[in-house]
Amino acid sequence: MSSPTSRSGLLDLLDPFGPTFATLWTGLLASAPSDAPLRLAFTACEHGDGTTTAATCAAISLALHGGRSVVLVEANAHRPGLAQLVGLPAGPGLEEIRSGESSFEAAVRTTDVPGLRVLPVGVPKPSSVPPRAAELVKIWERLTSDGSHLIVDAPPAPAHPQTVPILASLDGVILVLNARRTRRGDVRPVLRSLESAAIPLLGTLLNRCTRGLPTWLRPPR
Repeated sequence: MSSPTSRSGLLDLLDPFGPTFATLWTGLLASAPSDAPLRLAFTACEHGDGTTTAATCAAISLALHGGRSVVLVEANAHRPGLAQLVGLPAGPGLEEIRSGESSFEAAVRTTDVPGLRVLPVGVPKPSSVPPRAAELVKIWERLTSDGSHLIVDAPPAPAHPQTVPILASLDGVILVLNARRTRRGDVRPVLRSLESAAIPLLGTLLNRCTRGLPTWLRPPR
């Protein structure tokens, strides 16, 4: 069996969702300025809704079809999962860059998918200070200085107040919904947080949907 970091392993991860992300990028790239990279976050209502997998598949798809290289960044220090998902060491990563313990060159890893690089969150320390939007903007500028698109795997918005600065440092958000458990009442506080911080919601992604749309998402008859 191939490692997840191999080209075939990462493409296998994307395979069930390929058409979904192709549709997503067709719309977003068409509406974005042609000379500007996309800088987007994926977030959810709760942990376990599939944000890391969704962000990873999105980054793979964008690297293959978006016409630019892509940097996938994990910003969820509460439940890191990206390094394990793609078969990379946990650190150094974003936390080590923030603390000055690592260079960008050491922390950002290449993959066997052409044009896809990955920056895991690293190993947070108990004394780590939550990131501020201004600090993150500088990091994003460095990561996209070559014109690369940026995809950020962010923590759930309602569960962690520091998620808002992460989202505010980017151009927009894709909200991942879990078809098996997300309800209208779960989504409302997320939408309020985004609206109060003037963070654009660019779309939603329904994950784990096997039996059609949940009732609350169906259009009225």
